[in-house]
Amino acid sequence: TDSSYVPGYVRPAQLSTWTWDFGDGHYASGSNVQHQYASPGVYTIREYVISASDCEDSFVRKITIYKVPVADFSYTISCAGAPTPFTDKTPASDSVNSWFWMFSNLDTSIVQNPTHVFNNFDVLSANLTVNTKHNCPNTKYEGIIILASPVASFSTPSLNCNNREYKFYGFN
Repeated sequence: TDSSYVPGYVRPAQLSTWTWDFGDGHYASGSNVQHQYASPGVYTIREYVISASDCEDSFVRKITIYKVPVADFSYTISCAGAPTPFTDKTPASDSVNSWFWMFSNLDTSIVQNPTHVFNNFDVLSANLTVNTKHNCPNTKYEGIIILASPVASFSTPSLNCNNREYKFYGFN
């Protein structure tokens, strides 16, 4: 945000020109500009201002741009009602220091490698947001396949006497 002014005048009406050098080969003009850095690093930003009376000044400040982590995870396909394990696969070089998981039923976890139980079978969702100590977050969204659980059931004979052979029938 620009805080340039001409002493004795109301900012910014008396300034006529702003030029910005973002230190990465990109430039802009205007009093309030936006810029996105493609790579992490230390950049020297220069702002040049010219007043309506052709007086000039400049201001220089260094900023550090930190790497955004690449959120990634895997999971093991499981059945409804059974634990589904999730594994954080974010590269260790991304220096992640916090994890936030959100599942389709709005349950959450802050454990790096959680286990979650989905009670319904379907294609559900899991989101992992990772963050660094420099507050550079990134999120991965993925559909999670949860299989239908089988239902066990069988019939029993009406007489239950010993020394007799019985047939048991499982149901589908």
